[in-house]
Amino acid sequence: MLQLAAVLALTRARVPLKRDLIFLATADEEAGSRFGAQWVADERREWIAGAEYSLSELGFIATRPGTTAPLGTIVISEKTGLPLRLTARSAPGHGSMPWPDTAPHRLIRALGRLLAADRPPRILPETQEYFARLASVLPGDQGKGLDSLERSLQDPAFRARFFGSPHHAAMVRTTFAVTMLKGSEKRNVIPPEAVAEIDCRMLAGEGPEEITDWVRRAVADDQVEVEITSPPKQPNLSPPDTELYKHLADALRGRAPGVVVVPEILVGFTDNWVFRNCGLHGYGFGPFVLDEVEIRRIHGNDERLSLENIVAGARAYTEMLLAVAGA
Repeated sequence: MLQLAAVLALTRARVPLKRDLIFLATADEEAGSRFGAQWVADERREWIAGAEYSLSELGFIATRPGTTAPLGTIVISEKTGLPLRLTARSAPGHGSMPWPDTAPHRLIRALGRLLAADRPPRILPETQEYFARLASVLPGDQGKGLDSLERSLQDPAFRARFFGSPHHAAMVRTTFAVTMLKGSEKRNVIPPEAVAEIDCRMLAGEGPEEITDWVRRAVADDQVEVEITSPPKQPNLSPPDTELYKHLADALRGRAPGVVVVPEILVGFTDNWVFRNCGLHGYGFGPFVLDEVEIRRIHGNDERLSLENIVAGARAYTEMLLAVAGA
């Protein structure tokens, strides 16, 4: 809605432009973009022909108690989904006479090995920049070690603290979340198959085949099949030094003077992975100033923005587009 308000404001004011502004409203992002952005890319590519950039949701200015300055994020990459399925197979039987290698038992042990496996972290340069700038606004010694993650993660105490944050952990490695389990339809029947659906999120620079092979080695059971259930969404990245990125950073500074602007790799994903595959530089941008309470509302209970954020955000978005595209 913020993008629509900004485009309408420029249209109604008959602002002369030096480049096209395309407003594209797409559905289905939460389900993988197949009938939204991906459909546009496959069936209506001419709609975005010649476009250089795309802007999506997320990215905001966070104000947290104790920090020395607000932290403003611009999303430059996203961890995309690799849907995995683990299927364990064995003989069926009656629940009164179990044995160690039933399909559900095999699956449980396989999942335990997978979740206990320590996939090595990868510190992308953009991720290191994020944490270095985060360290600059944290009070006292809370940011100690964040300016050199490769070295700091060799220290067991630092490593335990760092990976104790699910968000920090997700920013530096491909993750695996068990989200769906299926076994027997009846309590007293041991099924011939047991299935687990895994929400795997890939870090930029890693590929589906390598990840799947790693999972197979971690599972270490030839009676447990590992498969990719739908076409993977390859993660990609846009540079934090383009003309648009600089305008986005200026817009955040105008919205919150003194803000420290950082590039962020989003642990979820938006439609931008599709548009990057089409050759555009894609960024997640939101000129909102959020405190802890408002941040917790994102995809949570009572999700909403304050009227002040909406009004000021629409103005900031309009001014940013004017700076980028105004003649």
